[in-house]
Parts: sequence; structure tokens; C-alpha cells
Amino acid sequence: MKGVLIIQEGVGRGRKFLLPPSRSSSIGRGPDNEIQIYGEEVSRLHCTIVGQNGQFAVTDKSRNGTFINGQRVREYQLADGDVLRVGNVTFKFSVESTGEDTPGGRKTDVRFVPHLTRGRGTHVVDQAAAERTILMDSTAALKDVQDYHRIHQTLTTIYKVGNLIHSIENPQELLNTLMDTIIEVVKPQRAFLLLKDLETGEIRSAVTRTFNNSNHEESLAISQTIVQDCVTKGDRVLCPDAMLDERFSSGQSILLNQIRSVMCVPLETQKQILGAIYVDSSQEAGAFSESDLELLSAIGQQAGISIERANLVKELEDLAIWSILTLVAAIEAKDEYTRGHSERVSAYSVQIAEELGLGDRLIESIRLGALLHDVGKIGVPDSVLRKPGPLTKEEFELIKEHPGRGAHIISQIQHPRMNHSVDIARHHHERWDGKGYPDGLSEKGIPFTARIVCVADSYDAMSSARPYRQPYSREFIEEQFKLGMSTQFDPQVADAFMKIWTESRLRQPKTLQLELMEAHRSGKGNVV
Repeated sequence: MKGVLIIQEGVGRGRKFLLPPSRSSSIGRGPDNEIQIYGEEVSRLHCTIVGQNGQFAVTDKSRNGTFINGQRVREYQLADGDVLRVGNVTFKFSVESTGEDTPGGRKTDVRFVPHLTRGRGTHVVDQAAAERTILMDSTAALKDVQDYHRIHQTLTTIYKVGNLIHSIENPQELLNTLMDTIIEVVKPQRAFLLLKDLETGEIRSAVTRTFNNSNHEESLAISQTIVQDCVTKGDRVLCPDAMLDERFSSGQSILLNQIRSVMCVPLETQKQILGAIYVDSSQEAGAFSESDLELLSAIGQQAGISIERANLVKELEDLAIWSILTLVAAIEAKDEYTRGHSERVSAYSVQIAEELGLGDRLIESIRLGALLHDVGKIGVPDSVLRKPGPLTKEEFELIKEHPGRGAHIISQIQHPRMNHSVDIARHHHERWDGKGYPDGLSEKGIPFTARIVCVADSYDAMSSARPYRQPYSREFIEEQFKLGMSTQFDPQVADAFMKIWTESRLRQPKTLQLELMEAHRSGKGNVV
């Protein structure tokens, strides 16, 4: 089972948030929260919701309180229908099955089958005609009061949909929210969000929902011809009763699913078509009307712009991460024994954070901070970094400068998402007992993110070769972690790591350094 929060009152009304069944989700004003909301009464981290064994527990972290059904709580086990209030935003909690594609949770494959689209009962609107509808043409005359009310309701819906989806930057979250909106607006039995690969032209299903329990097909069939006309020509297709169309009735998708009503509209931007929205129903003829087609077309246009923007944001983030990887690789290239160290530490840190059940946004912050944790070594002389033996006291003092230097470098990137990276760079050499550096912090005075990276960093240091030694044995590393609990390491973090490691679940990443070396050996040149 998965938990769902839907905003009932406040900014973003109607927006839906999925709560992972075995992870933590946070709500608050800070940008690292899975659910970020604003307001004077909202704390930076206001509350957390932890999913475990199909149950979801709220823990208040705020000064002004977290409220369930009007009562302030510290800890509370959520039940279906509970109302959660944080600041001026009210959420309704509900429980859904874990399946994204079908009510029973069974994963399905979407396959395209051919059949014709034009014939008796089928209504096709091309791109030019779509701009001449009453909704799109401000000069069109309204026939009666019903037209006026319909247009008003449609525009209100489009406005709400726009506010909802334009506020989402994560591509997958955007697609899921868009699907929720489509289902709420047109109430189909099956709905498909289809995206086109802009390089190959291949069309694939990104999100699928079906509510027809009588359909036991493992492979959901939809009309290839309808989708192709929609994606290549920009046609909007409405078939109010597919069974009346002789050429429709011979199509495999109609016979397999007994579809009566079909709609398909493009996901489009001003420059290109990104995919399509395809919905159908087998309940009754006329399940969809021309007004539904007009509304779904408008949603398709809004959605196309939002998807393009979300993809652009993701591409920029990926470019930033690639740039950081390249910077880290350049720093670590000074010492062949530490090549790939930061990427390995990042991968191990993420796995520890996942084991601890942290939220996705915090995990991504830890991933980035761990990549940058040693960036301050750029100011350490090569002779010290490469020294094939123990360091002198003076040399160790030079090494001890790298956390502060790294934090200073990262802090020049004035963005809220870099706050955890600054903490990690400065404090990953602090110790639980207060004997670390540079600030001698202890226990929970050390930022939690830095405590995680400290464990990952120590493991990679012990398990990697150095100029003066080979990697330590597994037995030695295990003994050091047992001795280090409650002295060097946060016991909770070290225990999470040991559980992953002893159960052979620790994944070894393929680092950029390895890719560079493999490319060099194969003669491919520089891949950066």
C-alpha cells in the first residue's frame, strides 16, 4: 500500500503527493523537503512522515505544531481520511494500492495495434481547427447561457491545472500529477501518457492507469493509428462510439478491450509535439464529448509546456552534476590512489541514506555533498597528497585545512540546495566523541549529513589501496567499525552501513575515473 497526500486548502490545491511505503518524506519551508510549503507558521523542517509495513507515522518537528483532524500531535499513526494541517495548508491522507498501472498492482505492457481512425462517428480536429473553437477564439459568439457556463468552468479548470503542474520541476512527479488531473477531469477507464523519443521517434508509455477490473490482458492494447496521427499531425481525435464505426470495429484494440469511447490529444509546446494523452472507456457510448476533447486539448498544451520546462531543469541539473564530476576527477587525478574516491563515497553515502529511510530530496543533497566533500584538497600541495608514507605533524596540519577550504569554495555558490554540501565539506572529519576537526563538534552537534559521509569516507579509505599499504582486510575493517561506534561514528549511521555491508548489498559504482581510463585504453579519446 502507498500513502497519498492531496492539498485540500492552501496554495497548490489539488496537488497530489505520493508517500513511499518504506521511506521518509518531509514537509517544511526548506528546499530539501519532499513537500515544500511556505508561510510564517511553517518551520524549515516542519514534520516527517515515515512509511513502514503499510503504515504511515507523522512526527512533528516544528514550533507551531502539526495538526491532525484539528488536534495538535507530536507523533501520530495516519489513517485513511485523516486531515493533516501544516501552517495554512491542509492535506487529506488516503491509502492506495501500490500498483501504478492497475488497481491490483500488476505491471502491464502497452502495445500498439493498427486500426483506422476516420469513419462514421469519429471526430478529428486538426491543429488549425483547434484554434477556431469557442474556447480558443475570443471572437466566437456564444449561443446561450449554457455555453457561457461551460466556457467559464473549462477556463477555471485549465487555470487550476496550470497552477498545479507548472509548480512541479521533477519530471516523473509532474507526469504522475498530470495523470491524476486527467483522471479527475475526464474520468476514463483507461488513461495513457505517451512520450516520443525526440531522437528516434519511438513512442512509449510513461504513465498508465486502468480501472477496468474485467480487463485481464497483460498487454494493454491501444490504437497505433490514432496515436500516430496525434503525434505526427497534431490531430485531436474523438470517437464517441467506436463500435458504430465499421473500420474501428475490425481493430484489435476495440475487440480486445471492447472500447466504446476514445480520445487522444497531443502533448505539445509552441515548437514541437512531445507525445500524447490517450484515454478510453468501455462503459458506455458517448462517455466523452466535444467539450471534453476541447478541455483535454487545452490540458495537453499546458502539460507539454510543463514537461518541456521540467526536462530542461533536469538537463541543467545533469549538466551541473557532470561538471562537478569533471572537477572532482581533475582534483583526484593528482593522485592515482584516490581516483574515483569521491564518487565511491557519494554512492556509499546514498546507500546508507536509503537504508536509514531518508527522503529523496535529502538523499540527492547527500549525493551532491559527498561528491564535493574533498574539493578543498585542491589547495593541498601534491607532495603531501602523494607522499608514500605517514605524514609529519606539519603535513597533517595542511591536510586538516581542506574541510574549511572546501566549505568556503562551495559556499560561493549561493543556492539553498548547496547548504548540505557546505556542512558535509566542513564536518566530514568530525568525530562522534568530539575529537575530530576542524571544529571539534560532537554527537548530534555534527550535521547528520556529514555523519553519513564520514562513515562512507572511512570505509572507502580503509578498503582502497594507498602508496604505503594495500587495502585492509574485511575482518580488520569490520573490527574498526565496531570499535568506532560511539567514538568516531554515529552509532545509528554505522549500524546502517554495517547492515548493508555484511549482507553484501553494498553496490560498487562505476566511476567517471574508470570510464575515462577505459576510454583512453580503447582509443576513444576524451569523453568529458
